[in-house]
Amino acid sequence: MKTIPAGSKVPVLFTTTERDLIREHTFYNPDFAKVATLKGKKIEIMLTLEEIEEIQEYVAAEANHASDKAIEAKLDKLYDRLQDILDRHIEE
Repeated sequence: MKTIPAGSKVPVLFTTTERDLIREHTFYNPDFAKVATLKGKKIEIMLTLEEIEEIQEYVAAEANHASDKAIEAKLDKLYDRLQDILDRHIEE
């Protein structure tokens, strides 16, 4: 586990599909990826642990109410990946 200063941002890589899932299927701020860096086929967004948790809450809420099982599965996978990032970091 990596200790980071409180409020620090960590790089989070999203596929364009994951970004679009968040934008199109949750109520999270659709501009969250406005400032992103292209890293190969993924986009890198600098987020605080609090922001990651907030995205995760929106993803979980939508996954729990999704009528489309394929969308639910993609959201669940994204939730788990975000949890892996959170599990690797702790704030001072």
